[in-house]
Amino acid sequence: MYTTIEGLLDKIITHLEDTNPFGKGDSDTNKLFVEFLSNLKKLMAGERPFTLVLDDPLSNCFIYNPLAPKDDPQI
Repeated sequence: MYTTIEGLLDKIITHLEDTNPFGKGDSDTNKLFVEFLSNLKKLMAGERPFTLVLDDPLSNCFIYNPLAPKDDPQI
């Protein structure tokens, strides 16, 4: 799958929302779930800094550097 970090977070959020139909009720557990989704959305919107660590034992990940051969200051 080719995607951006934003695309990856969007897929995670969508999957969690779609597969947890009871995640939006009134219980404390549901409130934690909604808060978790809200935090993921803040990450996706760039409102909160974070570090993404990719563990790729099969070397299947590729991070594109549009400035190559120079270093990309945003990576």
